[in-house]
Amino acid sequence: MELMSEKYRLMIYFVTATLFIYQGDMEWNENIKSPDDFAKANPEHTKRVFEEAKNVFSYELSYNQLMIGIKVYMKTRMSPQKVYETEAYQRTQQQEYVIYRKNLIGE
Repeated sequence: MELMSEKYRLMIYFVTATLFIYQGDMEWNENIKSPDDFAKANPEHTKRVFEEAKNVFSYELSYNQLMIGIKVYMKTRMSPQKVYETEAYQRTQQQEYVIYRKNLIGE
């Protein structure tokens, strides 16, 4: 599997963040089950995401980036994540504890 480039991933985050910014007047109901359903129900929002990517970053989003960003948005909106439960946070906490113990008792 080929890894996504940094810019490609950044733009997926951009899609998700932009959707959260404009969610106030977004169509959201039980009939929206996929990113395609979401895009069809919210054509002005998806158009806005494309336009802002072009205006802010001079970047032309791909349809695939849009769909991944919408999928992340939908998943996060239905089930918000908690920073304290992420693997990255746990790993950081563990590393900080090891550093603390080394400094405290010289382990």
